[in-house]
Amino acid sequence: MIVINYLNFKKESNGSQPLLLFFTNEDEACRPLAMMLAELEPRFLGKLTFGKVNVKVFARLAMQNDVQAPALLLFYKGVKLDIIPGNLPKKMLLARLESDADQAYATQVQKW
Repeated sequence: MIVINYLNFKKESNGSQPLLLFFTNEDEACRPLAMMLAELEPRFLGKLTFGKVNVKVFARLAMQNDVQAPALLLFYKGVKLDIIPGNLPKKMLLARLESDADQAYATQVQKW
């Protein structure tokens, strides 16, 4: 999982692969989601880039995207595609990520 900050946010959110951003404040409420994402990340290699934003350090990124930790945002080509609540059960989160990754890929294929 890459660490997102003010300097690399624009580059990473405009990347060739969709970026799933985990907004976290590194506290107890965020740990279960962090562990779940660490477990799911290998499953999405080549489909999604996983990144995290520490909202205590980079609060402006959270404010600009109108989110509070824990939350997940999916970006593709600089566009926010989805906001995913941080309290979804693993099975629902997995289904949502698969759907979002497929949607982003379909959008990319249509543009060619």
